[in-house]
Amino acid sequence: MNRSDSYVLRKIDTEYFLVPFKRTRNGLRIFNFNEIGADLWNSCENFEDSGSLVNYIVDKYGVDIAVVEKFVSQLLGLEIIV
Repeated sequence: MNRSDSYVLRKIDTEYFLVPFKRTRNGLRIFNFNEIGADLWNSCENFEDSGSLVNYIVDKYGVDIAVVEKFVSQLLGLEIIV
């Protein structure tokens, strides 16, 4: 999996922001991530498919698999990860 080259992740204090540095299909929309979302963004290139990425996040943080699958699906739909 790959991160979109149109975004950069920035940490400000304790929050993470996914900031576009050029116009995307989402316009210039900024996304706010928690620590888990930031880890997902930073780790996605280590996995070949979304299922492996989901399992990594679920195993590491003990979160509900359906929630992570939905989040990954949304990121794929927005072309933030491809």
